[in-house]
Amino acid sequence: MQQPATKLPQHHEALDHAPPKVSYQWELLSAIAGEMWPLIVKKSEETFPEHSVRPPDPDWITYVNMQCEGRLHIITARINGVLAGYVVWIISQSLHRKTEMVAITDTYYVKKEYRSGHNIGKEMFKQSIIMLHDLGCKSIIPHSNENFFSDHSGVMDRFFLSLGCKPFGAVYIKE
Repeated sequence: MQQPATKLPQHHEALDHAPPKVSYQWELLSAIAGEMWPLIVKKSEETFPEHSVRPPDPDWITYVNMQCEGRLHIITARINGVLAGYVVWIISQSLHRKTEMVAITDTYYVKKEYRSGHNIGKEMFKQSIIMLHDLGCKSIIPHSNENFFSDHSGVMDRFFLSLGCKPFGAVYIKE
């Protein structure tokens, strides 16, 4: 019996180099809270030096109530179906212009391995802005937390400016 002239590869090389499938969508907190929890913990570890003594302890009931009221909106990024990042928005009537709706970021996070070169964070915010305008929000107010960067290099400022946002004050905290 004669052997074939060439051997078939053990696996298909094209599959090894297939680009990841990225999707962006609104999701309900009540459906994804379990998936979000490890990312919430990672964000806390990266952002807050006191994480070990003040770990995250979300008020899940208030969040779900806001979801039921239509005020909580979460856009997620999934890579091949796995949660890679999220942006949590809170929508409300403006206290300064009662006929206008505003959206303010509550929190956001992208896994470290997807931050550079993937544009996942930027695309989540771009998609958010479009969807929030479609929901009737006149003002969309993302905030930045330079604690993500130990050198406070202004990366988040440049990020939001690249999305067409304008500086609007600063946020400080005293505990």
